[in-house]
Amino acid sequence: MAFDKDIVRCGLGQKKKHIKWHYILLLTLFWIAIWIINASDGGLQEATEKYCYENISGSMATVTPSFAEGREITQSFSVPHDGLKRIRLLLATYQRTNNCDFSIVVMDASGMPIYQEVVHAAQLKDNAYYNLDFPLQENSKGKTYTLQILGIDGQENNSPTIWGGPSSQHPSVCVDGYEEDYSLTMQLGFGNGTIFVLCYGILIVLSYVVTLWMAWKKRKLENIFLAICLIGVLFVFFNPFRHALDEDTHFFKSYSISQLKFVEEKVEGQVGNYLSESLSEFISYQNFSLNTNRQLLTQYFSEDENFYVNGYAASIIPMHHCIAAFGILIADILGLSIGWTIWAGRLANYLFHVVVCYIAIKNTKYYKSIFFTISCLPAILWMAGSYSTDPVLLATSLLFVSLCFKYKYSDENREMNKKDACLILLSGMSMISVKSFIYSPIALCFFLIPKECFQKRWRSRMIAAAIMIVVIMVIWQFALMKEFLSSGDARGGDTDMKRQLLYMIQNPVEAVRTFLNYFRTTALTHLSGTHAPQQYTVISGLFSVGCIFSSAIATDKYLLEAKERKKTNLLFSAIFVIISLLAVTSMYLRFTPVGLSQINGVQTRYFFPALVMLMTVIANNGARSENKEHNMNLAFGIQIFLLIQLTQQLMGVFS
Repeated sequence: MAFDKDIVRCGLGQKKKHIKWHYILLLTLFWIAIWIINASDGGLQEATEKYCYENISGSMATVTPSFAEGREITQSFSVPHDGLKRIRLLLATYQRTNNCDFSIVVMDASGMPIYQEVVHAAQLKDNAYYNLDFPLQENSKGKTYTLQILGIDGQENNSPTIWGGPSSQHPSVCVDGYEEDYSLTMQLGFGNGTIFVLCYGILIVLSYVVTLWMAWKKRKLENIFLAICLIGVLFVFFNPFRHALDEDTHFFKSYSISQLKFVEEKVEGQVGNYLSESLSEFISYQNFSLNTNRQLLTQYFSEDENFYVNGYAASIIPMHHCIAAFGILIADILGLSIGWTIWAGRLANYLFHVVVCYIAIKNTKYYKSIFFTISCLPAILWMAGSYSTDPVLLATSLLFVSLCFKYKYSDENREMNKKDACLILLSGMSMISVKSFIYSPIALCFFLIPKECFQKRWRSRMIAAAIMIVVIMVIWQFALMKEFLSSGDARGGDTDMKRQLLYMIQNPVEAVRTFLNYFRTTALTHLSGTHAPQQYTVISGLFSVGCIFSSAIATDKYLLEAKERKKTNLLFSAIFVIISLLAVTSMYLRFTPVGLSQINGVQTRYFFPALVMLMTVIANNGARSENKEHNMNLAFGIQIFLLIQLTQQLMGVFS
């Protein structure tokens, strides 16, 4: 009697498939590999000895005089918890090798030294924390400790220094007996590995739950997307605030909107808004994570307000910031603390991305795997779990394109309903609200929709409504730029848009060479950069390229005739190229010093909304896969990709 190992018969002729156990085995091998990699550099031993940190001052506003011979730097500080066992000092070397020695002494409340060391400055790294480990101080809560740094044989131009910044909770530092107006940038470490182990355990358990659910039976891609996003939501909590992509600026903008301050104010020539005094200090000087400054989970906003200067987002139409602002508003209504408010705004951003991308994936019968892949790339979910406008823009762009595909690539002529018409207009408005209108070419996909799909006069009415929206956005954008935008972005150096544009006109050959060199040297870098900025960059880069080019063997591509395929590929290629040029040109004009033979400030995330165009062209020119497990293999690969990023995110937070 023949027996199919993959089939179990039950009931009256019903068939039930076995779980695909090879995915569980592969996941187990993955976790074993991660375990071995972390163990090889002592990571596992350190995992149970992780530290929770709190800042004395979290900023890099100034530096003390260098540790020259005879220089004495003294910092007193009150310890908020029991269990003090490490101090981290943010030292600077002036990007040079300093051949000198200096001593560090830490004294407890009684004046007894608990740590003494003579440090050889040549071994220090610039702008890196230096750890002082000493015996556990069991009853340190509420006591005042003292840190003393003494220069031994250094010279002013041959010795390191330490960063400092404002702190409202600790005394100022004393340099050679004189009190300064800042405190040292240092962190207090308290032994606590419980949270780390708990977070790692949640990540592992979630990975097995999701894999078992996917492997149990064939699932729709939109449902698999929701399952993967269940893992990705950990970015909301694992990702330290503030990350490098201007999260403090986006948080400032979202918080201002939650207080019904949609437009920044000008005070004495400075652009910003009045915020809660405690919140203003938090944005300016502190970081927050599961491991740093956790006291913010129990601290609340003060009613007093200070004017906080931040004009970087003042010239941006505030549509995309409203999502996080809604989460902050809910937290404010519920009376949540600063820490929980941070997470509430992030969670609102994340849920918006998940819901809109789910609708986009579900909308499409063809090219569904492309929308799925882009929606759950780790870099996308990483940004969605933070204060950023990129995931809102990406989600609405995907929704717009998916609705166009829904009617363009249909096996039957279907009539557009009112809901889809409204979604097209709203998502289109989101796309063109971006400064410089970089992503407006995506709107050309609207003309892919056959005229037969529109009810009587609907097409002309939608075009008229779209023109009206564009006019409003253009007027709004130019009004904001006229009021708030300076000649360039000061963070880029000697920037000036008018001078840069004049330089391009006067030196067209050099300008073209600069652009060609940029794309020649960075094209592959951007293709492999769809992972969050963590470790394992080689593996992550290979995953990135693999995900993008997996569309070449997609099982759900629409089989176009040769002539139609060429026209479609030409349109999508043109949209991708135009958006790429607009993104790069924008940064060349606003962020690159005048006349520089390179382009600064361009990041991979700027190309994400146009990625669907590139992947569709690749799909149209590839071979259709006959592998029935293609989508499951793709989903499992993305899940592994995501777990790599989350693992490194967690290790980075607790290192």
